[in-house]
Amino acid sequence: MARLEHIGIAVREAAATAALYERLLGVAPYKVETVAREGVRTHFIDAGTAKLELLEALDKASPVAKFLDRRGEGLHHLAFEVEDIEATMTRLREVGFHPLADAPRPGADGKRIFFLHPKETGGVLVEFCRSAALPLDTTEVPFDGGSLAVHTCGAPDAPALVVLFRASGASLRDLDPLLRRFEMHFRVVAFDFAAHGGGSPDLLLAALEHLGCARAHLFAHAEDAPAVLRFARRHPERTARLALHAPDVRDLSEDEFHRLSAPTLLAVADAGAPFDAALRLRRRFPHAALAVLPGDAAFDAFAPVLDRWFTAR
Repeated sequence: MARLEHIGIAVREAAATAALYERLLGVAPYKVETVAREGVRTHFIDAGTAKLELLEALDKASPVAKFLDRRGEGLHHLAFEVEDIEATMTRLREVGFHPLADAPRPGADGKRIFFLHPKETGGVLVEFCRSAALPLDTTEVPFDGGSLAVHTCGAPDAPALVVLFRASGASLRDLDPLLRRFEMHFRVVAFDFAAHGGGSPDLLLAALEHLGCARAHLFAHAEDAPAVLRFARRHPERTARLALHAPDVRDLSEDEFHRLSAPTLLAVADAGAPFDAALRLRRRFPHAALAVLPGDAAFDAFAPVLDRWFTAR
C-alpha cells in the first residue's frame, strides 16, 4: 500500500518560501540537503501527515530551473512511499507505465526513488520512494559491571527523547516511522530494554547520565511502560513529558501512581485489549491525555500524534 510521503514544490527563493510556510504552519525546515547530480537543493518541512519538499535549482541547467522557466513556481511532484520499491516498479511496468529510470536510484532524505512522467499520470510528476534504514550511532554505556548498547540519532544539542523498545517484540525497524519524525526535533536515545533485563529505571538513569542529558522526554511501548512511570516518579526533575503506547501496567500498584507530575499521553488504537487497558489506566491516572486512533495501533499511525505531543509547549 502506498502513502503520500511528501509534496514537492518548485521555488525560486527557498528562504522566502520557507519563511512563508513558517508563518503559515509555525514550523521551519528541519533539513536542507543538496542533491548535486540533480542540480537541486531540497528543504524539508514537517507538515503533519506528509512533508513539504521545497526544490531550489542550483544552476540554470537543473531540471528544476527548466521547470520554473516553463511553468513557474508551484506543485512539482507528488511522492508516495511504498513497502517494496522494486516490486512497485515491476508492477507499474506490467500495467503499462514507463518509469523514467531502469532501476530505483538514491534520492534526498535517505530514500531510493523513481519517477513516472506527467504525460502518464494526469499532468503531475509522480515519485515513488522507499526509505533506507535510518542511520543510528551506537554507544556502549557502562552499567552494572557490563555495558548497555544505546542507539542515537538527531542533533546532539537538541532536547533528549528516550525511546524504549522490544519488550513486546518491537524492533528498531518497527520504530522507524517514529524515529524519523523524532530526529527532526530531538536527540533520540533508543535502546533494547528487554535485552538488558527490562523494568529497571536505573538503566534509564545510567543512559541519560552517560550521554549528558539532564532532562528528557520518555516514550515506551507495552511492557516497557512501568519502567518509564517508575523513573518519572523517582526522578521528576529529569522527566519532561511522557508518552505510553498501548501500555501494559498490570504490575504497577496504586502507590506507584502517586507523585507523577509529568504531562503524560496514553496512545492506543480504538479497540481490543490495549484500548481497554488504557481506559483503566486513565481512571487511575486522571490527568493523563488520551489519544485514540482507528486501526491496529501501528507505530506509523501514531507518529504524528506523538510528534505533536512531544513538541508541544
